[in-house]
Amino acid sequence: PPCLIEDELCKQVCTSPRESCGHPCAAQCHEGECPKVPCKSKLRIYCPCGRKSEDAICLKGGDKMDVAQAYQRFTTKNLAEKIKGLQGGQTVDISGLMNLDERKSQLDCDDECARQQRNRALAEALGISRPDTPEVVQYPHFVEEHGRANMKFVYFVEDALDYLVKNVAKVQSQQLSHSFAPMNNKSRRFIHELATMYGCTSISYDQEPNRNSVVTANKDSRCPRVKLSSQLQRQMNPQPPPPVPVLPEQGIGNVKFIERRKSQEMATVDYFADDL
Repeated sequence: PPCLIEDELCKQVCTSPRESCGHPCAAQCHEGECPKVPCKSKLRIYCPCGRKSEDAICLKGGDKMDVAQAYQRFTTKNLAEKIKGLQGGQTVDISGLMNLDERKSQLDCDDECARQQRNRALAEALGISRPDTPEVVQYPHFVEEHGRANMKFVYFVEDALDYLVKNVAKVQSQQLSHSFAPMNNKSRRFIHELATMYGCTSISYDQEPNRNSVVTANKDSRCPRVKLSSQLQRQMNPQPPPPVPVLPEQGIGNVKFIERRKSQEMATVDYFADDL
């Protein structure tokens, strides 16, 4: 039987690739050409070394007024999320958030990036496989909290995203997609937010309870420098500190005996000394 009754409009979204950026159209099912509106696909931008990352929005396509309005809505929401996550004494950099012409396609490296790069170079020069200070990737708070309670699900999603990123270069269509099974809202949100860390786009289809997520990788997608699963395992199972070296008991006893004998000699008073 048909999925729609007579005269009912299709509620699915268009998945045709946009000419301006290649992301899915995402407009409601339509006839003819896709509407020329700003692309609202979320993506993840990185600094050159890959340590820093931040959510961004594509915004390609459409006229400048529509792009400016979409950019303002996104930056307002993004700024609110940053302020919400602040702790006492912390600050937030809003440069580039408020001006459409200053939006960046890549973040700048900072002092911490330089420090970690020096540590990696030193570790490689000394033949150390694991530096003392492990690298940390800034994953969204929800992704870490949900993943910490669902490690099997983390491995499952990571395997799918790893496959997409590593195999997208082998296909001629410039894109490769994976359709996940229907899941609840929190699981879909986890997929969407983790997908941005891989530079992938994601979109949900169908109505509850059959709503599912489809993730698409492109040529610019890449795996994070540190997997979420590895980072969570390190947080939940920290390595014990190295043992403190202790002198042998015989040595300690000798040291104490010598110190005690010296103190006794110093405490002995010669009443026949000339200087008394």
